[in-house]
Amino acid sequence: MQAIRTARRDAPVALRANRLDILTEAAIAIGAEMMVPDIFLETDPRLAGATRFDVRAERELWLLVHPERRHVPAVAAVVDWIADVIGTAMP
Repeated sequence: MQAIRTARRDAPVALRANRLDILTEAAIAIGAEMMVPDIFLETDPRLAGATRFDVRAERELWLLVHPERRHVPAVAAVVDWIADVIGTAMP
């Protein structure tokens, strides 16, 4: 919300929800502006013509793993994969 307020200070709020899929469907349905992750623009053909603005929203991302499970091979593999994927996606 802070990034949106910075970019579009006077824009009215049409809907508040805690699920990005609901917000996206609503914005598409009424033709509203919204801020979505780049991956949405790349994978949803309905957003293909969307205008991209140079606005970034950043937040902390935590990966929590029970210490007794961290060294289980399957858990370790998933943790390592997530770290690799997120690490390569970060600027």
